Amino acid sequence: EAERFKKDQQATTSRPEYQDLDIENPNLDGVPLSKIAHLGEQGIVVTRVFRHDEVEMAHPETVLHLGDVVRVVGPREKLETLHLLFGQPTQKDLKEMPSNLRTRRVVVTRKRVSGMTTQEIRHMYNTVVSRVARPDVEFTPSPFLRIQYGDQLTVVGEDADLDRLAKDLGNSLEQLNYPEILPIFIGIALGVLLGSVPINIPGSTAPVKLGLAGGPLLVAIALSAKGTIAGLSWHLPKSSNLILREIGIVLFLAAVGLNAGDEFVATLLQGDGLKWFGLGVLITVAPLLGVGLVARWYWKLNYMSLCGLLAGSMTDPPALAFANSITTSNAPSIAYATVYPFVMILRILCAQLLVQFFL
Repeated sequence: EAERFKKDQQATTSRPEYQDLDIENPNLDGVPLSKIAHLGEQGIVVTRVFRHDEVEMAHPETVLHLGDVVRVVGPREKLETLHLLFGQPTQKDLKEMPSNLRTRRVVVTRKRVSGMTTQEIRHMYNTVVSRVARPDVEFTPSPFLRIQYGDQLTVVGEDADLDRLAKDLGNSLEQLNYPEILPIFIGIALGVLLGSVPINIPGSTAPVKLGLAGGPLLVAIALSAKGTIAGLSWHLPKSSNLILREIGIVLFLAAVGLNAGDEFVATLLQGDGLKWFGLGVLITVAPLLGVGLVARWYWKLNYMSLCGLLAGSMTDPPALAFANSITTSNAPSIAYATVYPFVMILRILCAQLLVQFFL
C-alpha cells in the first residue's frame, strides 16, 4: 500500500515533463507535425527539432524526417505513449545545444490580451508556449487555450521575439501581487443578490434560496471563468488566495466551536444525545467508505484525487488542507474544486426541501 501511495503521488503531479525523442518511425518520414493527430488535444507540445546539426523551433508545418530529434513536453503518461509513435528517448539534450532559441517565463499582467489563444501567440510572435501555470496547476496548453490574467507562460523563441511578447503581455510580477479589491466586493454583492432570489420548485410549499453561501459561490465561478469583464480582472493573486483561504478555515472552525461548544457535552450526555451522535457518525462514515471503496477499486481513482473527492463531497476544507499537507501534487485541490460547487448547492437546496416535505 505504501508503494501504491508513492506511485499515486508521482502519477498525479500536474507538472509537465519533457523528453528528446529520435524519429525512428518510417511512417513519419515526410509528415508535417500538423498531420499527427491529437497531439495538441492530448496535451503534447513539440517545441524544438534537431536536424543537420542545428536546432530549429517546431511549427505545425515542420516536416519530420527519419533521424530527426524532437523535444516534446507533456504529462508523463502521455510522453510514454509517444515512444511507440516517434521513437525512443535520445541522449542528446536539445536545450543545451548551441542555437538562437531561448526559454523564458512570461507573466500575463495586461488585461487587454486576456482571451488570446496560444495559437495566436505562435503566429504573432513566432514563439511556442510549452507550459501554462495557473494557481496550483501547471499544464501543457492546446493550440486553442485562451490565456488569462495572471497566467505564467513558459515560452520558447528567439530573444527579439521573446522581448516583444513579454512587452505586450505585461510581464510585471509587482502588478500581479496587488489584488484589485473592487471586483471582490462587486462579486460578493452580486452573489448576495443571487442568493436572495426565490426559486419555486413544483410540489414545494415555499420557494427555496441559494443563500449567502450558494449565491456568491455561483457568481464567483461565473466571473472567474470569464476572467476579465469591463476592464476589471477577477484574478486573485496566489498569496492573497492562500491568506483568505487559511483565515476562512480558521474563522469557520472557530465559529462552529463557539456556537456548539457551550452545550455540546450536556447535549451529548443527556437524552438522545448519544443516539444522535451515533447516527451522525453513521451517515458520515458510510457514504465516505462506500464512495471511497468504489472509486478506488472499481474506477481505479488514485489516492490523491480520492482524498480531494471525499473532502469536496463533504464540503470539508480541513480535510482538503490535510490532503494537501501530505503531497506536493495538485490532484486533491483539482478533485475538490470539481465536486465542491455542485455538492454545496445540493446541500443548500436539499436541506430546505427536506424541511418543507417532512415537517
